[in-house]
Amino acid sequence: MDVEEILRDVGVDPRYVAILDDTVVALNPRRAGLTVSRREELRREGIKVVRSKVVERASSRFHQVVTDYDLFEPREEVVVGFSGGKDSVTCLLMLEPLTRRLGLRIRPVLVETRLHGDPIWGREGREVCEEICRSLGFQLEYVEPREDVGELAEEHGESPCLICSLIRRRELRERGDKLVLAHTLDDAIVTAMASAIKGEGLNILRPVEELGGMRSEYVDYDFPETTIVRPMIRVPEVWTRLIPGEVGLPIFESDCPYSKPYGTTLRGKVAHGLEWLRLEVGADSVEFLDRLYRSFMKTLEATRG
Repeated sequence: MDVEEILRDVGVDPRYVAILDDTVVALNPRRAGLTVSRREELRREGIKVVRSKVVERASSRFHQVVTDYDLFEPREEVVVGFSGGKDSVTCLLMLEPLTRRLGLRIRPVLVETRLHGDPIWGREGREVCEEICRSLGFQLEYVEPREDVGELAEEHGESPCLICSLIRRRELRERGDKLVLAHTLDDAIVTAMASAIKGEGLNILRPVEELGGMRSEYVDYDFPETTIVRPMIRVPEVWTRLIPGEVGLPIFESDCPYSKPYGTTLRGKVAHGLEWLRLEVGADSVEFLDRLYRSFMKTLEATRG
């Protein structure tokens, strides 16, 4: 079944929907022309149409960042750091229509992590991630680095998170000049707060970041200049927790002892502290993060000025 061809035949613009096998997810129903009569016609053709307010809100923010910061050039190839978690699944879903709107060529890459011999994803995680990508029309590239994150971190007396980040960034960078990372609004706030606590200023994640070249002895690699784009930077995790289930996509929750839910790292503790503060002041989750993000960005802009 050529879903894209059927969409065009019934008068629906496929540039504003995501296509998953025989399912169409409305990202911008108005621009797509997904009227009630057209949805009924698609159903008669055997195509399921998913309408979700949270998906549409997330899509609006996602594509506003893409437009405001000119994140992508027509027909360029981008490497997407993919984990199979809620954020990267949402990101890949939102990117899918850009293959039609911009001719974007998307390469999702999963970089395995080993901690003292045990893989974080393993066969189960790899298969789940491959199925997600296949449903969206992409082929997952699974990479198994030679290093063991746990052993290398102990050898250098460094954080496993730092070592893991360097290895992942190396493997992604070797596959393309532009990297797409699924950092969310929550990630931006937590990063800024954690850097402030360490006395490093407000190191807030940006929609576009140009990284200069650097040498890392930890992973024995000369990192070249790299462009990182973060189209999810205004999308809160309270939405990404819902979106995969709303559209029928599975997720893989890696059992990493250093990830945020466990709260063992500074970032994890900051995330828990922010949630406590939000509850104390009685603020809506999204509004709370939006206010912090705007305040941090204003501070940075004033500092530059």
